[in-house]
Amino acid sequence: MRTRLYIFVISLVLSFSICLFSNHYVRKTMDSIITEAGQMQTHLDNNDLRSAISSAEKLQSIIDHKEKLLEGLVPHEDLHDLSIQISDASLSILINDLDDCKKALKLMKENAEHLIKHESFLFGNIF
Repeated sequence: MRTRLYIFVISLVLSFSICLFSNHYVRKTMDSIITEAGQMQTHLDNNDLRSAISSAEKLQSIIDHKEKLLEGLVPHEDLHDLSIQISDASLSILINDLDDCKKALKLMKENAEHLIKHESFLFGNIF
């Protein structure tokens, strides 16, 4: 009986730890994407294309480095959409299509905010 109780407690603690890690990792990554997208928007509004391109490269770097772990933590469709929006913004800025870049940035922010809300460790998301 004690062995089962120990196994139950260890499993519960492990499961809770994984949920907290997932919540923290997703939130931190999405917050950094939202922040960098906001900086890119500011650079575009100020007609500072060099800084905007630099921000686009940072966004691409963030998603490239964190995508493998995120694939196990968030729905693939949402992550794929976010990755496409980052690529779209990066390509749009390189070809000087600022309107499409701004649209991609807006969609990127909305998608990142959706992932934060969708993956939050809340009772509404559990049940």
